[in-house]
Amino acid sequence: RGEVATLGQEYLLLVGGTIIFLALMTSFGAIIRANGDSRTPMFASLFANILNIVLSALLIFVFHMGIVGAALGAIFSRAVALLYLWKKLKDKDLQPTKNIFSEKISRELIFLTIPAAGERLAMRLGDLVIMVLIISLGNRVFAGNAIGE
Repeated sequence: RGEVATLGQEYLLLVGGTIIFLALMTSFGAIIRANGDSRTPMFASLFANILNIVLSALLIFVFHMGIVGAALGAIFSRAVALLYLWKKLKDKDLQPTKNIFSEKISRELIFLTIPAAGERLAMRLGDLVIMVLIISLGNRVFAGNAIGE
């Protein structure tokens, strides 16, 4: 309500408006992992999280940018990690070994992915409920949670 809702909306507009960065990070990381390199995407995510913590803290507490600082820290961190993954993807010679579109999708694969997709959906709904609770606790708690995230 009131100021907290306005700040939350501002944060979600900024971070949600650049959700494509996170989607591309996930996709690029999956391509790299599928080609046998699981360390590069893990390092990119770790680096993005550490950079987000540092930048968000600086922007919030040193430059007094509040919730906008937390959002900008997340956006910039994701952009840097995305550029890193994109560069690694370009450096690798990634040639598919077979045409995946000519293969039939098996029932086993479908039954394996449905629970995983359900779990992801449940996690996102849980995150939404938690954010609603945190927003109700005030600006400082919301900003602290954004830094922690």
